[in-house]
Amino acid sequence: MAGTPSNDLNISQPGYVVFDGVSTFTGRTIQAGSGITISNGSGISGNTTISMSGGAAIDSIVPNSGTSPVIPDSNGNITMVGSGSTTTVGSLNTLTTQLTGLTNHALLVGAGTTTITKVGPSSTSGQVLQSAGASADPAFSTATYPSTSGTSGNVLTSNGTNWVSSPVPSNFSPASVIQISDDFTSAIVGGLAGAAAVISSALGWYTNAAGGGFGVTAATSNAHPGVISNSAFSAAYTSLYSSGNVNTIIGSYVLGGGALSVDWYFNIANLSTVTNRYTLRIGMGDVNTGTDYVNGIYVEYSDNINSGNWVYKTAAASSRTPANSSTAVTTGWHHLNISVNAAASSISFTMDGVSLGAAATATIPTAAICPLFSALRDAGTIAANTFLIDLFSLTQTLTTPR
Repeated sequence: MAGTPSNDLNISQPGYVVFDGVSTFTGRTIQAGSGITISNGSGISGNTTISMSGGAAIDSIVPNSGTSPVIPDSNGNITMVGSGSTTTVGSLNTLTTQLTGLTNHALLVGAGTTTITKVGPSSTSGQVLQSAGASADPAFSTATYPSTSGTSGNVLTSNGTNWVSSPVPSNFSPASVIQISDDFTSAIVGGLAGAAAVISSALGWYTNAAGGGFGVTAATSNAHPGVISNSAFSAAYTSLYSSGNVNTIIGSYVLGGGALSVDWYFNIANLSTVTNRYTLRIGMGDVNTGTDYVNGIYVEYSDNINSGNWVYKTAAASSRTPANSSTAVTTGWHHLNISVNAAASSISFTMDGVSLGAAATATIPTAAICPLFSALRDAGTIAANTFLIDLFSLTQTLTTPR
């Protein structure tokens, strides 16, 4: 064929020729799709070249768990989604995985295999993160701690609310701290009129009784060195107190001048019974004749009071507020603690380390009182050595040092 070839197929578009299978021929060119580059799509200038514009395609992803491998769908797409505390964010050709539900300055805590929770932030500066055990999230402390170490040699001390850097307390500060105790290991009894006597030990004591007072007795246990005990009495009362004279208690402590703690370590050998009944009162008070205290802070026991359980009481000018505990009085050794707050607005009672009940806040005495251990005979004879006293101690930190 010479010259210009004829367009026998009557095709107006250059490129590849396609036939519809019936009667029509059409010219086509190869077009570029997303991510594809086409060179010489009509084939006129040379061979058509098809290239990926974004580099090599991903044919699969191998995850740590689940279906593996993950392959693209029919369009070549793989969908990535967040789970638990993560989400995905796309921007142009960038995919970002990020955490969700967080707060500025919070701490991240694991919550299983898929979720991260947060703790805090604490609204109070100085609180520290503390473990709550293996089955609970950690939590910030209620108390605060200093952010600096303070002066060299300081120690952390509690002010009742927070921890503060403080100088090491002095071992001896009689102007601000009263610390007295008596374990009766060197007790000597000096006789006075009737059943009254003076017991000279680490502290001086008066014992006043109608029928039998307190005296030194031999220790019976290597765990309780130095004891004093009552003599048998079948009339009236017996009492032991730390200040006054043979006839009268002269109080040496007025509550409210600083936190005060009183401890009595004692033994009850025989419980009160209908036959040999007594009423025992231990603490601080102002009556040495066995009857109830006019002013005092103390516990009380008799078999016919509160079903033989301990009662704790406060008394002010003969107005008394008793509180029944559910703690039964038993024979054997006991430890009574009475703790008075600095303002004397709240008084707590424990027996053998267990609280006897809610703190007392009514009829708190304002008159002077002193340490006092007394028993009133109600019936029969109270045997010797029914009460043994092993140790007494008192500590008071004055709000205003002398």
